Order: sequence, then structure tokens, then C-alpha cells
Amino acid sequence: MMLTIIKPDGRIDDEKIWRRVKLYQGMNGSCVERIYVTAAEVLVFKPLTNNDQLGKEIWVNEHILPALPPIYPRMISHSLPYSRYGCSG
Repeated sequence: MMLTIIKPDGRIDDEKIWRRVKLYQGMNGSCVERIYVTAAEVLVFKPLTNNDQLGKEIWVNEHILPALPPIYPRMISHSLPYSRYGCSG
């Protein structure tokens, strides 16, 4: 589902979603948004804008968060294959 709403340039395809709500705008001008694919299917879109953070959030989601109670948002997609972001398992 997630990959079908993302254009090749990394932007959300507005024709494939119901609505979007800006949650906040970072200091670099990039927006984190709540995306409603349908009224019942909702996700948060958070584009990476700091290349120094490349892969770190993915690593935390895969290695640390599973040990916690499921009180955090689940990462359902990212744009990098595991081997590209330099984290070892």
C-alpha cells in the first residue's frame, strides 16, 4: 500500500489518498504529515531530510523498539534497502 502512494521522486501522490494533515514543519522546512489513504487507513509520512541520520531510525525500529510494549508507531516502509544504510544486524 505505502509504495503505491509514493511517487518516484518521494512525494505523496495526492490522487491516491483521501486527505493529508500537516502535523508539524521542521526547521528545514520539511513537513511530517498524517496521510489518510482512506477514512480508516491512516499513516504518518516523515521524509528524511538529514543524511547524517540515514538508517538510524530504521535500525532503532528493527533492533530496539521490538523489545518495548507496542506503544510506538510501526514503520511500514522506508526507501533504503538494509545493506545501503550501513547497520549490522
